[in-house]
Amino acid sequence: MNGNVLDEDTIRLDEIVIKGPLLPNKIKSVPSSFTFLSRENITQSVSNTYVDQLNQVAGVFVHAGTMSTNRITIRGIGSRTPHATNRIKAYYNNIPLTTGDGTTVIEDIDPSMIKSIEIVKGAKSALYGSGLGGIILISGNDYFKEGLHGRAGIETGMFGTYKPEMNIHYQKNKMAINAAYAYTNSEGWRQNSSYYRHNMNINAAYEDNKSKTQFLLQLIDHKAFIPSSLNYETYNNSPDNAASGWLKAEGFEKYRKLLSGISHVREISPSLESSTSVFLNVFNGYEVRPFNTLDDDALQAGINSQMNFTRENFRFRVGFEMIYEKYNWNILDSDSGLPPVLLKQFEEVRLPLSLFAQSGYNFNKGGNIEIGLSYNYLKYSLSDNNGDSLDQSGSYRYNPVFSPFLGINMPIGDKIRMYSSVGHGYSPPTVEETLLPEGDINSELKPESGINLELGSRFYGLDGDLYIDASIYVLLVKNLLVTKRISEEIFYGANAGSTNHGGLELMGGVRLNKYQLNSLPEVKMNLSFTVSDMRFKDFVDDGANYTGNHLPGIPSSVLWGNLSFAFKKGIYLNYQYQNTGMQYLDDENSQTYSGYQISSLKLGIRLKHGREFSSEVYLGAQNLFNEHYASMILVNAPSFGNASPRYYYPGQPRYIYGGIRISF
Repeated sequence: MNGNVLDEDTIRLDEIVIKGPLLPNKIKSVPSSFTFLSRENITQSVSNTYVDQLNQVAGVFVHAGTMSTNRITIRGIGSRTPHATNRIKAYYNNIPLTTGDGTTVIEDIDPSMIKSIEIVKGAKSALYGSGLGGIILISGNDYFKEGLHGRAGIETGMFGTYKPEMNIHYQKNKMAINAAYAYTNSEGWRQNSSYYRHNMNINAAYEDNKSKTQFLLQLIDHKAFIPSSLNYETYNNSPDNAASGWLKAEGFEKYRKLLSGISHVREISPSLESSTSVFLNVFNGYEVRPFNTLDDDALQAGINSQMNFTRENFRFRVGFEMIYEKYNWNILDSDSGLPPVLLKQFEEVRLPLSLFAQSGYNFNKGGNIEIGLSYNYLKYSLSDNNGDSLDQSGSYRYNPVFSPFLGINMPIGDKIRMYSSVGHGYSPPTVEETLLPEGDINSELKPESGINLELGSRFYGLDGDLYIDASIYVLLVKNLLVTKRISEEIFYGANAGSTNHGGLELMGGVRLNKYQLNSLPEVKMNLSFTVSDMRFKDFVDDGANYTGNHLPGIPSSVLWGNLSFAFKKGIYLNYQYQNTGMQYLDDENSQTYSGYQISSLKLGIRLKHGREFSSEVYLGAQNLFNEHYASMILVNAPSFGNASPRYYYPGQPRYIYGGIRISF
């Protein structure tokens, strides 16, 4: 683009070759629902977070309560998790971001350290083990230029927010190293909502004609105060308040996290390639809550190894992933003064194992078929270190789960592709869900499992500058895990029936005047639309029959759009719009939230100063029209005593920000 810093091409999807959970194919040939987001897609707004930008993917919805409290759902899976993301697997450069109990945190990865995100929707666990909702694959920055290069910048905005970042890369011959640092600071717009995060990333690689070895080290130092959710009266009249209990306790969570791994890819022969990743993750956390304090730490180590065979039209992949995870947690009495009194102490070791195989065949006249199967096994042991008469120590395991996958993609003429797939997936309960109120292990608890069926079509025109991807799906889930609350702080999991998830997903994009003729700007338009009907098929809870009711916490529809203009002189303008439909708040469907619509705007200029040096200055506004809305819903919020249930996390009001970046 003349006068501009070169951005990744986000419209010509037929030219992008993916490396994700399916065998390498051009995106239009992938035999299942798949979305690729480039760095440009995830940095169209503020740079201190990117998670809400996942809403541009049809079928994906993000409840964003605060910068550190997010719940990502894919096709409705994970909507019942109170304050986190569950039933979805995620990886960063092949290093798992999902713990052994299925909890996923991706919001603490800094956007400046992300090159792209690949999202597979639905139960397709043939290559990545469990993950009922889907898979999120995050790729770190990669570079291809010799010599010393880098970029630096700072963004600042309302509510005491600022974020400096720096990224340095050096490459010579076969060796490359990249170092990046970012700091995020916000005083928050609500009471008790300050947020601080350090991110440091080191990525080194050595590559020759036959192999590539890569080393990754990422450090995250995070502290976030917790305002929590509000009842309707406070949400409506004083949304900047924190929940009284959390404000009084000055509740917060802090942790330090290390992600590290070494991967090696080697070409054994022209048709055979091996790839192995070894990783070690360390976590140390501390959370102060109104009812108690959680002091926890974890160590996760594992290996993922694969062999890939390719000959003419046939492809075959076989491999395994084995993880050792040790999780220690202590529950302390918050009201006992200093030092706090130890109430409970547990240690859990989880050993998930996945074996997988997948084959694919390209037909001579176009189209392809893929078949996969994974074997998933989970064993865990619990050590009760409380020293009381009730000892719940022991070893437990779930029955092995076989998860098949079948997908086919066929051309209909030169511009249309039809695809269809069926896949199975499962998600084990979390640590908290397996513990009954008395502290016993619920050995009868079963993992959620489901079958995903889908039919879709992709259309490409205008030499790749127009695309439409539409799909319909049905996801059938059994052994539904529900949260049973005894009090605000005590809850456990129980299997309670089955659900049917159905929906229509539509994504499209067009680029006009890409050569910026006649001094007119290049125009890009992207649109996604999701409509869903998700219900309890068989659900009886505490004697109440909710069969046929809608699942709470899932919008009936989501419309997302983006319109951008890029001028020859480097000026650009980007407008985003999101319309979120009605949600039910509880299983009874007695409470509803009507939904909301928000807009964002960003204006900037990118300039080239010689061959290697460039700069960018920008100004933007989130929630442009200052909409009052709930950005996250706490499903089935409990009500104890005379207190009203706290369903609502208020969304941030209008937020003005600006920044500057330089690249060399």
